[in-house]
Amino acid sequence: MNIKKHAGVNTAEIHVEETTQGEFIVEVSDPGKGFDLKTIKTANSGHYGLFSITERLSSLGVQVDFRTAPGEGCQVRLVTPKAIR
Repeated sequence: MNIKKHAGVNTAEIHVEETTQGEFIVEVSDPGKGFDLKTIKTANSGHYGLFSITERLSSLGVQVDFRTAPGEGCQVRLVTPKAIR
């Protein structure tokens, strides 16, 4: 829903894999308008959705990485520890 609402596109790619160590890697990417990554770094940014999701996942040991820039789409990569299964 965030992709449709914020990226301005109707398509995205999702890739899920399990590593040999039992971790799961989930990558979601879209060719949308992207954003300035600094906007999700603080709760005061006005962009609470991604900030709170990142904080909650991090507290569970999930690594969350964003690759994005204005006009260049967005890729989000999540790596879950084996224990979260």
